[in-house]
Amino acid sequence: MIRINSDKREKNMQRLLDIIHNNPTYHLGSFHEECDISTVVDCLYNLLYQEDNKEVHIIIEKNTNNSLNLIVDKVQ
Repeated sequence: MIRINSDKREKNMQRLLDIIHNNPTYHLGSFHEECDISTVVDCLYNLLYQEDNKEVHIIIEKNTNNSLNLIVDKVQ
């Protein structure tokens, strides 16, 4: 059985409620398929400057048709 620390569980539940309530475009775990470089720039701008995060991890994959897949991996 996996036991999750109650503080960590509470923090994760609050994060989930914030995502559901605020319905942001870019959030932890969001996946954006076949986007372009302007979407990547928009994502970084929103996460770093408008939401005032200090750290963002993203994964960018190039598709065969030269479009991009964007995955927001970590936001702090």
